[in-house]
Amino acid sequence: MRLGKNNQVDLSINYSSGSAQLQLTGFASLINDYISSEIRDDIPPKMPSAPGVRQYTNIKQAQLIGFEAVYLQKLTARLQHRLSLAYTHGENKDSNEPLAEIPPLDFRYVLSGRYFNNRLRPQLNLRHAWQQKRVALSYGESSTPAFTLLDASINYQFNKFIESNLAIHNILDKTYYEHLSRSVKGSSEAIYAPGRSFVFTLVVYL
Repeated sequence: MRLGKNNQVDLSINYSSGSAQLQLTGFASLINDYISSEIRDDIPPKMPSAPGVRQYTNIKQAQLIGFEAVYLQKLTARLQHRLSLAYTHGENKDSNEPLAEIPPLDFRYVLSGRYFNNRLRPQLNLRHAWQQKRVALSYGESSTPAFTLLDASINYQFNKFIESNLAIHNILDKTYYEHLSRSVKGSSEAIYAPGRSFVFTLVVYL
């Protein structure tokens, strides 16, 4: 294996006006000897129970282009929100196929507040991940369906020693899995993320 060599250009733009702020970042990367792997169906596994053989390889040239946009705004004295959008496009220049393990377009929205001298802090999180159809077949990837998640939490600080937090994850109880959550070769079962869950935390500062 050879070490990868990255040639990258980054661009960052920040703009502020009153209670709003916009952050734009982008990058373009050309990587020589990109380290990846591929499934080798021509090599039998040494153990019958093994799911198959995967061999690490160097891709002579790979390309990554991506961006992230973040918008922050203070809605009132106690309420603010944050919107972000991120995307990465990866290409295997050797085989003209997508690079493996590249997440899809991802949108996130956060609405948060601070009340009663910042003791009460509610927060609402919305996330939407688009379908990922750009997959590397030689890597053993398959497409990932889109999903939308809604989370909520509320934090309360009783005093300087004690605070509590109650969170509800995946409120809509969606059945989903991340593109980077994959099973081993030989199994078509997806690795699903947890459904609706409740988490209560009590923190005591000593």
